[in-house]
Amino acid sequence: GLALKSSWKCTDPLFVGISSLTGQQLRGASKAAKLIRSINPNIPIVFGGWHASLLPNELIKEPYIDIVAKGQFEHRIVNLANDIAHNEKSCPSVTWKQSGSGIIDTGAPTLPDRFYPINFNLIDLKKYSSYFRYLTSFGCYLDCSFCCLKVISKHKYVFREIDQVVSDMKYVIDHSNPICNINIDDDEFFFKKQRVMEFCEKWIASGYNKIPISLLVHVRAALTYSDDMYKTMAKAGVRSILIGAESGSHIILDRLKKYQTKDQILQFVEKITKFRIVPDLSTMTGFPDSDELGDLKETILMLQEAVKINPHTKFKLFFIRPYPGSELFEEFKSQGWKMPSSVKEWTDYTLRHAPAWTSREVSDMTNFFMAKFLPSRGWVFTWDQFIEEFWKCREKDEIPIQRGM
Repeated sequence: GLALKSSWKCTDPLFVGISSLTGQQLRGASKAAKLIRSINPNIPIVFGGWHASLLPNELIKEPYIDIVAKGQFEHRIVNLANDIAHNEKSCPSVTWKQSGSGIIDTGAPTLPDRFYPINFNLIDLKKYSSYFRYLTSFGCYLDCSFCCLKVISKHKYVFREIDQVVSDMKYVIDHSNPICNINIDDDEFFFKKQRVMEFCEKWIASGYNKIPISLLVHVRAALTYSDDMYKTMAKAGVRSILIGAESGSHIILDRLKKYQTKDQILQFVEKITKFRIVPDLSTMTGFPDSDELGDLKETILMLQEAVKINPHTKFKLFFIRPYPGSELFEEFKSQGWKMPSSVKEWTDYTLRHAPAWTSREVSDMTNFFMAKFLPSRGWVFTWDQFIEEFWKCREKDEIPIQRGM
C-alpha cells in the first residue's frame, strides 16, 4: 500500500482497471480497489475478467466498483476510455453504476473477431516468473455442466495466427528471465489438428523447441491424434499435457457431460507416455446427491492406475465448485444450497476449500489423502489400508487442511 501511494503519478489516470477470477484472487483485487479509492476517490474503478463477466449486477453493488466490463474486452477498451472521458455510456458489454442504486447495462459479453497483438514493449518481462503462460485461442466446443465458458464464448472461437504465436513466444524468451516452461492455456488447444501441426512444425523450425511446453486439452480429442502427431509434438518440446479427467466414476463423468470414460482417460495416459510426455490429471470429488465415498474411491484408484502406467503422472484432486452460470451451479442452487452473494463471500469459493454440499467424511478423507497420506506413503497401498489409516488419524483429530487454490 505504501509503495503504491509513494509511486502514484501526479497526473491522475483516466480510470484503473482490475481483472479477477472467481475465488481467492478477488481478495487481492478488492484490496487493491479499496486502496486506490482511498488515494483518490474520484478515479473510476473498472472491474473485468471472469468474475465480472459472470456476475456483473452483483459486482457493481460493491461500493469501490464503478464500472464492470464483461467478456474478452480488448476490442472494447478504447471505446470505454472514450465514454469515461466524455461522460457517455455507449460502449457495449458494460454495466455502469448510477447515482443511488441504479445501473445502466449495455449488453452481454461478446468475443472479438480476432486476437489483438500484445505490445510487449509496455511490459518489463524481467519482473515476472520464469513460467510463461499464453493463449493461442479462446473458446471451447464442449458442454461441461460445471463450466461457465459457454456463457462467455457461446461455443465460438477466436484464434491467434500461428506466425504471431511463434513470434510472441520467441520475443518473451529473448527478453525475460530464463524461461523454464511455457504453458499454453487454451481452453481446447487440440480443436484443429492442422493448426496444432502448423505450430509444432514452425516451433521446431525456430530452434526454440528445447524449452518444455505444457498444454491443456480434452481427452477425447487427444485420443484422435496419431502417434506421428504426438511424436512431432514431443519434438516441438511438449512435455506435459493437462486434461480434465474429473472422476473415475462413470456416473459422475456423465453428470459432468464429459463424454469420456475412465478407460479412455487411462488410454490417454498410456498413449502419451510412449513419447515421454507427462500426463497431468485434474479431478474433483464431493458431489451432493451421489455416492460420495464410492466416487472418491473410484477416482483415487483411477489415479493410482495412471501412476502405474506412468510413474511421473501429475494430478490434482479438488472439491466440486461449479462456476456461476453453469448448469451445475443452478442445479445446486435449486437444491437449496446457499451460494455467495458478495466479493467477500466469493473469496472463499475455492477448489481446495470443502463446500457445504460435501460431506464431512469425504472432506476430511480428501484432505487426509492429499496433505498427509500420499506424501508419506506414496501410491503403493490398498483402499482398505487407506481407510484404516484415515480413521486412526481422524480419531486423533489430526486431519490436515489443504492450502492453495
